[in-house]
Amino acid sequence: MLLVYDVADPAAPAFRFALPLTQDEWPRHLCADGDRVYLRDAGTLVRVLDAADPDAIADLGTTDLGLGRLDALAASPGALHALLASEVQPEVMTLTLGTQATAGPPPYAETSREPLVRGLGARGLG
Repeated sequence: MLLVYDVADPAAPAFRFALPLTQDEWPRHLCADGDRVYLRDAGTLVRVLDAADPDAIADLGTTDLGLGRLDALAASPGALHALLASEVQPEVMTLTLGTQATAGPPPYAETSREPLVRGLGARGLG
């Protein structure tokens, strides 16, 4: 569950928003670009929120980053970047940087996928 509080007054935090999420053992990887907030929901599925109005945060849907384990997530103007790890042979991992254009509503289209490293035990931040 994602809970959002306004902490402008630390002595009296004000509840703003709750969003149920899938139960998952992996880190959530939260990032933002302007009013858009991106949050890993499950596997390589990323939930997209519009936080322009903190009193009415909108769930815009999800985008899937593709195959692999999501190890890191970052946003830049107009793009969502993901570090993905996938097993190509037993114990041999490939780290890939995937990028999706974030214009319009999700799901987003992948614009690039670049292999970064391959080897025994290769992993990102996950």
